[in-house]
Amino acid sequence: MTDQRQTFPMLPERWWWALRDRFKQTIPSSLSDSYLATVVGVKSNTVNKIALPALRKIGIVDSSGKVNQDFAIRWRDDAQYPSVCEDLLRTLYPQELLDAVPDPILDREAAERWFANKTGAGKSAVTKMVAFYQLLTKKDPSKTRSTKSKAPKSMSSSNARSYSSRDANVRRGVVKTGSKTINNSRTVLPRAEDHDQSPDNMPVSVPMNNETGSQSMPSLHIDIQIHISPEATPEQIDSIFKSMAKHIYNRRGNDE
Repeated sequence: MTDQRQTFPMLPERWWWALRDRFKQTIPSSLSDSYLATVVGVKSNTVNKIALPALRKIGIVDSSGKVNQDFAIRWRDDAQYPSVCEDLLRTLYPQELLDAVPDPILDREAAERWFANKTGAGKSAVTKMVAFYQLLTKKDPSKTRSTKSKAPKSMSSSNARSYSSRDANVRRGVVKTGSKTINNSRTVLPRAEDHDQSPDNMPVSVPMNNETGSQSMPSLHIDIQIHISPEATPEQIDSIFKSMAKHIYNRRGNDE
């Protein structure tokens, strides 16, 4: 062969699966430029330059654009798909490549080196040739047209809108607490229930003076656990609680 670069198909994987999905619905009698452009989502000139030459080489259509019905029926059938790929590997590629690089997914560099040396093509063309060779070696009919995976979102759009609205209310000094709305132009903090319930995210509430609207000192909530020895006498227990009443409750009462 005088031009090795025309020997190996460069059909994008997305086009392969898009066309196969459409064939599962209805196999056309022929593939026109407009049909291919619609199915694979490209311009007509791209179809003429890339898609049709590759499809002819693969054997899906002949030189006139007529679809090979026998091939198409086998190709779209999941049960027969692996054998179709095996036939294409034997037809499209020399035994030298199949022996040297049987797994181009595992050894992509070797596959790129082989195609580059045999075709003299540039990096872009070699990458496309290797990609289609990899596609056939997978022989996996369960894979659909390739799509780019999306990065996971930290929160849903509805939650994002909720947080945005809540932040706006905080900036305006409006916070809803149960059925009541507190307006304050100076300092308003959102409720703890509106945030993640982790200790680092728990806000400290600042009580407001209902009459003047001025900011008062922050309230402090303390949980006290007392461990009393079973050997303690009644007098010792009474002394403990008297000390609590003196040093805790009296102090809190004075603050109020």
